[in-house]
Amino acid sequence: MKHLITAIMPSLALSLSLTLTAAPAWATGASVSATIQVGNAPSSISVNPVTNKIYVQNRADSTVTIIDGANNSSTTTAAAIPPVSGMYHPDAFAINSTTNKIYVLGSSFLKVIDGATNTLTSIAIPAGTWTSIEVNPTTNKIYVASRSGTSFVVVDGASNAVTQITGAYAPYDLALNPNTNKIYLANTNFMVTIINGATNTATNVSTTPASPYAIAVNAVTNKIYTANYTSGTVTVLDGATNAITTVGVGTNPTAIAINSATNKIYVVNAGDSSVTVIDGVTNSRTSVLVGSGPADIAVNPVTNQIYVPNALSNTVTVLDGATLLTTSIPTGGSPFAVAVNSVTNKIYVSNNASGNVTVLDGATATTTRSSTTTSLSSSSATILVGQSVTFTATVSGSMSPTGTVTFRDGLNLVTGCSALPLAAGIATCTSSTLLAGTHPITAIYSGDSSNTSSTSAVLSQVVNSATPTPTPTPTGSGKGGKGGKSGGWGGR
Repeated sequence: MKHLITAIMPSLALSLSLTLTAAPAWATGASVSATIQVGNAPSSISVNPVTNKIYVQNRADSTVTIIDGANNSSTTTAAAIPPVSGMYHPDAFAINSTTNKIYVLGSSFLKVIDGATNTLTSIAIPAGTWTSIEVNPTTNKIYVASRSGTSFVVVDGASNAVTQITGAYAPYDLALNPNTNKIYLANTNFMVTIINGATNTATNVSTTPASPYAIAVNAVTNKIYTANYTSGTVTVLDGATNAITTVGVGTNPTAIAINSATNKIYVVNAGDSSVTVIDGVTNSRTSVLVGSGPADIAVNPVTNQIYVPNALSNTVTVLDGATLLTTSIPTGGSPFAVAVNSVTNKIYVSNNASGNVTVLDGATATTTRSSTTTSLSSSSATILVGQSVTFTATVSGSMSPTGTVTFRDGLNLVTGCSALPLAAGIATCTSSTLLAGTHPITAIYSGDSSNTSSTSAVLSQVVNSATPTPTPTPTGSGKGGKGGKSGGWGGR
């Protein structure tokens, strides 16, 4: 399941290897087919592929806009649907395509939209900081997680009866496996809570030292993946045995999506503007740079295309799942959430700042960009701990590359050297924080609308421990001289 923290909006020892991928000279993607005005500050968006209706929650005016995907006409609900106070999150909707009911998350209730008539029904739930909602269409049960307290809510979709279940601890996010009827909650106390949907009993699995933030399920492989914001890792939970494996990703992972058809997992790293692609079989990883401030992610399993709205660069990155080629497409202001209709191959992006939705046609457009190369040099091949060293990245290409360069020390960012702007094809990074040892430094160019991204060869930066100042050897002067003088008197 996808999720996001409010912080994005204002601006371990790890198993297995990480590959940094540079995009080749072309990438298939999508094109903008329409822009639809909705309400103020749209923050959440979801699609019912059966009815071809799109639902947009407008945070600032507490309404929901309903878009007809066939003709892009829109209707805005008259009844107020206040979102959770102070929260930006793209998980405010859950749709049961079987019953054609849409569940909208509020601060102390659910609003249920009848998809056939657009009429609204309220379901009272306990007050709380409700952050995520999911529907099991097989059982017609709705699950709601709250970031406050130790309980979460189950709603019977047939009767609207509400049941509270204890055992969780301030979960940020939840996901479910309809095949096993298990519900998984990403808790803030280094735990994943597993709910048996048949009995409503809870089991906790420790993820220490990682604190789960977002969570997603591959129902085919019965694997559960949690994005751990503070540790820059993903925890892989085996749904059959509850065994866990920790995999390193980028900085501050905040959202996660899965293509069950290819068994690939896509993790949005807000801290370094990248997406980590995890192979579900081997847990090997590839990192792909996207735009600035990636806020959400969605997968079209039919076309194997992945869509990432970049809230700070006003673009959507389209990632081809087969080749890992990328295309950047302009959107409205602060694109915040994305939803895909895999039946029509249309993609819907809610633009928080401009109050509209960008519609992408996934079947069109091929973008050609010029190839680039990035070289990397150091001001000194060997330094001492605490000394400064300057790394210089030079990006070459036929289309005058612009954009940014990020410097990495292996899997980690070099402190203060993320997304540095190019000036005449050059970006520099100065650091005095490298510890003793040999550091594998790389420079990663972001690419722009005319140029592909590229990554330098690894530069080995040697940092030696500082040599201590030797203590002077005593001579025949001072107190030591007195000893010599006394010996002289004895000779007299």
